[in-house]
Amino acid sequence: EQLTLCPPAETSLVLNALPNIVAHLPRPVRRNMSQQPGAFACLLDAQIKDGRSGAKAELSLQIAAQQQYRTDILASAYSRLRQDLDLALPGPDYLRSLYARLRGL
Repeated sequence: EQLTLCPPAETSLVLNALPNIVAHLPRPVRRNMSQQPGAFACLLDAQIKDGRSGAKAELSLQIAAQQQYRTDILASAYSRLRQDLDLALPGPDYLRSLYARLRGL
């Protein structure tokens, strides 16, 4: 699953290696590639069925899905942090009353 963490600059290396990898696979494995689990199997299946453009599209979709997953995790962590801060910090009513008391000193 490291494939989805591949930096964009290195994707061409992966895409260039796919035809050679597919060529070394036995025919029965190539025929049943769509039934294999994992991201790399999906990428190989796209290479077999649609060539380089299909593999490029599949890799783009995998990277986008991984990025969305990371974004969702960060958004969730930010939301929890915001809730914790809201609970820990005094609210606006408390700050107003504190300000009024300080002005009265």
